[in-house]
Amino acid sequence: GLQSKLGDLHDAHASIEWFENVAREHRDLSEAAAAMVELQQEAARTARKGWNQELKVVERRWRSWQG
Repeated sequence: GLQSKLGDLHDAHASIEWFENVAREHRDLSEAAAAMVELQQEAARTARKGWNQELKVVERRWRSWQG
């Protein structure tokens, strides 16, 4: 679960950067790009939720493997 959240967060931030570049380079697309940035920001917020719980699961499993 944690790996998926990290991947989703990375994807959202990469998309935000890409859409911001599109808006700077193509002023005619800036409104649409801004809307997409908002969607990706929400995706990033969602991906951040529950990290503590997911990390605790990973830590428990790691400790059990170490014996």
